Amino acid sequence: MRSLNNEDKIAPLKAAYGDLFNELELVEADLCDEDSLMKAIEGATYVIHTASFIKEDKDYSLFEKPAI
Repeated sequence: MRSLNNEDKIAPLKAAYGDLFNELELVEADLCDEDSLMKAIEGATYVIHTASFIKEDKDYSLFEKPAI
């Protein structure tokens, strides 16, 4: 997550995962920073990626650019 302090972004995950939400570990990461991502997933068994990132030189018209 971009910020663990943004309840508006966390609320949909709570709703989607219900009682299982308490078994998730949310971590902060920056999609534009590879080191940040690698640190965020270090030691993880599974990763739930709920955002998208588009490189400017690619045409991925079905995806959204990150909200920065």
